Amino acid sequence: MSFSFSTFLAMIFIESLSIILLWLCLRSKLIYTKMGLGFLNLFSFIIIVRMLFPIELHNFTVTVPSKVVLPYINSLLYRRYTGFWGNDIRIIDALIFIWIMGTLLFVSKLVKK
Repeated sequence: MSFSFSTFLAMIFIESLSIILLWLCLRSKLIYTKMGLGFLNLFSFIIIVRMLFPIELHNFTVTVPSKVVLPYINSLLYRRYTGFWGNDIRIIDALIFIWIMGTLLFVSKLVKK
């Protein structure tokens, strides 16, 4: 398992298509009644879990390398900056920290309900 920017982009693209598909299913009463509430809840749960944990499994994922755009973005994200108290910090570390805090906040709000 690993996390990379290309994994993040692929996850955003696939999950956006999944959310549009779910929205179309919910708009059509015929599809909604044929599929059932259980299936649609499971589909929603899979979308949420996939967005909370954007990892790629090396056994199942085929990643097409980019030679122009992604290396430039990757170099920006992994560039080291001097942070607080002389520690080096990377932009990717800050983004992952924000992502984890957002995930914890979302899960805590979900559990409270």
